[in-house]
Amino acid sequence: MAGKLQNLLFNNIGLKLLAFLFACMLWLVVINVDDPTQSRNFTSTVSIVNDDVLTGQGKYYEIVNGNNTVTFRVTARRSVIEKLSGSDFTATADLNYLEGSGRVPIDISANRYSNQLSISSKLHYLLVTVGEKLNSNFIVKGTTQGKPANGFDVNSVTVTPNVITVDGPKDIVSKISSVIAVCDITGMSTDVSESTMPLFYDADGNEIVKDKLSVNVETVEVAVDMVMVKEVPIDVQTGGQLAEGLELESITANPSSIRVKGESEKMNDLTSIMIPPTVIDLNTINGNFETSVDIGTYLPDGVTVDSSRQATVRIAVKLVDVDTREYAIPTANLKIDNVKAGCTAAFTDEMVKVQLTGLVSALDAVDPHTMKGRVNAEGLDEGKHIVEAVLSLEDNVTVGAVACEITIAAEKPEEEAPPQEQKPAEAPPDAQAPEE
Repeated sequence: MAGKLQNLLFNNIGLKLLAFLFACMLWLVVINVDDPTQSRNFTSTVSIVNDDVLTGQGKYYEIVNGNNTVTFRVTARRSVIEKLSGSDFTATADLNYLEGSGRVPIDISANRYSNQLSISSKLHYLLVTVGEKLNSNFIVKGTTQGKPANGFDVNSVTVTPNVITVDGPKDIVSKISSVIAVCDITGMSTDVSESTMPLFYDADGNEIVKDKLSVNVETVEVAVDMVMVKEVPIDVQTGGQLAEGLELESITANPSSIRVKGESEKMNDLTSIMIPPTVIDLNTINGNFETSVDIGTYLPDGVTVDSSRQATVRIAVKLVDVDTREYAIPTANLKIDNVKAGCTAAFTDEMVKVQLTGLVSALDAVDPHTMKGRVNAEGLDEGKHIVEAVLSLEDNVTVGAVACEITIAAEKPEEEAPPQEQKPAEAPPDAQAPEE
């Protein structure tokens, strides 16, 4: 039995080995025809690891052109490769291996079927730029936009938090000059609170794009306190009396009115701001005088000036000299009123003397020949009388008593004209003489 089995195995051994090899080759051909090997490109997102290597040195990195993907070639049987996608691979760039040229080698590995595929050995790199990093704190200034309701304005603006930390490339962070948080107050008459994102500006007022910056807070709270406002005139009072020979020409306040703000109940009762007489004491002034006052001293509690530029008011006092002069006025310029019926009135003198007191410039302009006036003869009988004349003068000139003499007399009856002797009418030249 054993001999027969031995003969069966080793009889024609060459042919049997040849048949076995042919069968293996046939199997390989069938396998490759039904499930051939294929190559295909895949794209995956590159993950960066060990970036603290740079941040710990006060530096930052930035991927060139924002391209953080890698495309690579994979070879596997069709049955395997058709089941794969880019998410089946892990691509990492380790910043520990950053090259001086800004290249970081990318390591690619398969998450599954790793023993049934091969990844191209071609080296891939992630390109990055490296720069200095800066971390700074900035005060956030609150401001408003829009126009509030009529008669209202902003009293104060507060921001919470009012300090933020900005982190990013040094060449960008170093350009930040101001950080502004804006609140819209259009049509508002009450307090406003709004959550808003702070904006960054350079020294020229240009907004800085912050997509490369990181901040410790994304938004801040802007609170706006609204108050009532209005324009109020300034009323300057004076005390004392000027020395003789001086007259007050004008008192001016610059500005003559100021814009104030405050609580509504206080503002409704405020119609003017009075500078008390103690500020302008005429007893101590003998010439033109100027002084400045802090207007806030004379505002009621709860009311303040709207702008610090108006906090100081300049008061100017202008004085002029006063003189007294004597003038002679023609009595022909004076009219006698209310003469008794049946009487006539006339001035005794052709001129009457008057004394005028006023500003020197006003007295220089007086023309006595054109000055007009009237006297009242009411109730006066025939004879001579001393009466007072009332002159028509400018407001800045005063006159003393003007006494003049008038004579009242009875009207003379009109004399009848003597009768005229009538002459006979002469005959016309061509008339014929009567016949004898």
